[in-house]
Amino acid sequence: MMLAVLLSVIMVIYRASRPYIAILGKLPGARGTYGDIGRHPENVTIPGLVIFRLDAPLYFFNSSVADKQIRDNVKKMVPPPQAILIDLGASADLDIVSSDMLNELVGDLRADGIEVLFCQVRGAVRDRLRKTGAMDTIGENSIFLSVDAAVEEFSARHPQSVSADPPELDEPAAAQVTEATQAPDSNNQ
Repeated sequence: MMLAVLLSVIMVIYRASRPYIAILGKLPGARGTYGDIGRHPENVTIPGLVIFRLDAPLYFFNSSVADKQIRDNVKKMVPPPQAILIDLGASADLDIVSSDMLNELVGDLRADGIEVLFCQVRGAVRDRLRKTGAMDTIGENSIFLSVDAAVEEFSARHPQSVSADPPELDEPAAAQVTEATQAPDSNNQ
C-alpha cells in the first residue's frame, strides 16, 4: 500500500514537472470555442497569433520546461507570429521563479517584435505579478478574461492579420512540436 502511494506521488510530481502545453485553434462554426490543434486538426489557427494553453499549474519546478517549449515553438514558426497568447487558467497562484520566467519571456519576445498576451489570469496570479514587478513588463492591457476576448482584441489591433495566412511550422518541426506537446494519457481538448 505504501509503495502504491509513493508511486502515485512520484507520478503526480513527474507530470506536474512536464506540463502539457497545447496550441489552440478555433473550432470552425462555433463562437468562442478553442481546442488543441494536436488533438483536433480541424481547428483553425488565428493568423499572426499563436495560442498556448498550459494544462498544469506553473511552478518553479516546471517553469523552465514551459519556457523552453514556448520559445522552441515560436522559433520554429515561419513567419514568426505577431503575437502569442498564453492561457494561465490552470494556475491558481505563481511563485517568484514562475513570475520571473514570465517577465523574462515577455521581455525577450517583445524585443523580437512579438506581442505577448495572457488570458484567464486569476486574481492571485495578477497579485503575484504586481508584487514581483512582472506586471510592469506585461501590462494590464495585455491580460484578458478569456481566449476569445484576447483573440477579438488581437484582431482589432492587427486587422491585416485576419486576412493573412497563419504562421506554420515546416513539416519536420510540426512533427516535433506535436510529439513534444502531447501527453500520452491526457484527455485535454
